[in-house]
Amino acid sequence: MEKRFTKSFDALPEVVTFLDDFIRSHKAGPEVEYALHVALEEFFTNMVKYNSRSLNDIQISLWREGETLFVRLVDEEAEPFDPTQARGVDTSLPIEKRKVGGLGIHISKQLVDSLSYSYEDGKGIITFTKNLGA
Repeated sequence: MEKRFTKSFDALPEVVTFLDDFIRSHKAGPEVEYALHVALEEFFTNMVKYNSRSLNDIQISLWREGETLFVRLVDEEAEPFDPTQARGVDTSLPIEKRKVGGLGIHISKQLVDSLSYSYEDGKGIITFTKNLGA
């Protein structure tokens, strides 16, 4: 499945519906569903928030290979930002001592089974996976 979404927070309900249809068609359990929702919403909203100068749509592709579900987001005319290299968050610190930012990416990286990033021809491409058995 593949679809383009307006680069806007207003598109988020449509993104969620698109993902829900895919999850239902593959009978993913609640843990897989939760992980995919958190990660997709995090990466989509980051693309909207941090690349708002580009009016290009965000392309989302969803597919299955064996027991693994794949999600790919493509943001055209993006500045390079590799979430796989984002600094970790020290969740052991009291909240008032933590640095602002990064928690969404940190949580998403913990929930998915793999996360990759590439930057090609001005496009930021994030791909993550979740195994159905997880």
